[in-house]
Amino acid sequence: MNGKYNNFLFYSIMTASAALVTIGAVAPAIAQSDDDRGTIEEIVVTAQKRTESLQDVPAITAFTGEAMRRLGIIDLKGMSERVPGMYIGQQKPGQAQFYIRGVGSNDDGPSSDQSIPVYIDEQYIPRTAGQVLDLFDLERVEVLRGPQGTLFGRNAAGGAVHLITKKAPETQEARVQASYGNLNYTSLQAYFGGPIGGDWLGKVSVSSRKRDGYVTSVMGDFPAIAKIENLSNLKNKSFINKDSDTIRAGLRYLPGNDLEINLSGTYSTRDETGVMKHYRQGPPANQFGGSGGFFYATDSALIPNYKNNIHKTIHDDPGETNIRTWMGSARIDYDLSWGATLTSLTTYQKTEFSADDNLATENMALLRLTTNELPGFTFIGNNPANEDSSAVSQELRLSSSDD
Repeated sequence: MNGKYNNFLFYSIMTASAALVTIGAVAPAIAQSDDDRGTIEEIVVTAQKRTESLQDVPAITAFTGEAMRRLGIIDLKGMSERVPGMYIGQQKPGQAQFYIRGVGSNDDGPSSDQSIPVYIDEQYIPRTAGQVLDLFDLERVEVLRGPQGTLFGRNAAGGAVHLITKKAPETQEARVQASYGNLNYTSLQAYFGGPIGGDWLGKVSVSSRKRDGYVTSVMGDFPAIAKIENLSNLKNKSFINKDSDTIRAGLRYLPGNDLEINLSGTYSTRDETGVMKHYRQGPPANQFGGSGGFFYATDSALIPNYKNNIHKTIHDDPGETNIRTWMGSARIDYDLSWGATLTSLTTYQKTEFSADDNLATENMALLRLTTNELPGFTFIGNNPANEDSSAVSQELRLSSSDD
């Protein structure tokens, strides 16, 4: 819940700034080069399955890759803070919850279908575990508001999110970006692309983000459990960390003016701890402290000022979430002589998701039984989830190049 409250606080402080960012995203961008100051750079989008000016497409917010770098948008969660009417929550790592204009899905399972589908280069990402993405190597991002079933399928009841990656460039390009922050946060993004021989172009991009957790267990401070556990083994265990790595490669074939072939492949990993382990006190619904139950009651009895000390917890096992994703696509675009484009899009995706959320261990049960807040019992258990999924699609599309 802490992330959600922080989102609301951010909105309340940054309302004016968010409005300005939105205006800048929807309107044409102003070029900033010294040689061409004041000229208008038109943003081109493909939200309606063909190339159009952003000004001609209704109910859309678009960001170029360069604008996202300037704004510090590094994942889809960052997008939700800058798009009107959009909110992205997360039940668990790998279980995103998208809402646009109040329409969305709050299923907490990795196998649910979202009401706000996510696409990468028009490839549908069917599982929520594959939708928690780091944003890098992007040409632009398009967020469509309102039902999009005509062009994006039955699941697009509330809108759609479309990520468009950079194609392999026709000239040599390279970019490396690195940063470091508190909690040992490190981020590295690199991109290399250009001609590789004949009519072939290529690119390779990588992204890596790591950060220590910001919630720390204090179980090692209680000698009551020293009989069964070496307290030094319990000290300074952290929760809510970040550890993601992605590599993406692409080939582009340009044999003439009327034919273009793009091949791409992506592999990503995500290894994090389980869900937030700091319990919230709700309305007083029962003798154990409301919606937090005896978890909240016992933890608040053991940790001074527990309600406000949100970076401390009583847990000795942070749990884990592991996601592995493979994606591949082959796209052929052929411009016909009578003013239309024939497109073939073949895609494949495989996702492996596993999570283990420890609710209570033996150490935690014994510690909680030392308080006077329990009804004479506790329990030991965990909440595992596993899913392996794969998807194959083939689309043939004929689209006009004008009205």
